Amino acid sequence: MDLTVLLYKNGYPQERDEEVSEKVLEQTENLKAESNCSFEAMKWSKQATSDLQRRTA
Repeated sequence: MDLTVLLYKNGYPQERDEEVSEKVLEQTENLKAESNCSFEAMKWSKQATSDLQRRTA
């Protein structure tokens, strides 16, 4: 049997679920925001350590 026919009979291509798409995008944005916060915290921590080392030297 043709692969295209088998896929069609088994529900492919799947319909797009807008709610699922929105949740995936929301999770992606949250991850980007968390990653950015972590990066900013690392930069701040590195700067604070550098300043402290200069003051105690």
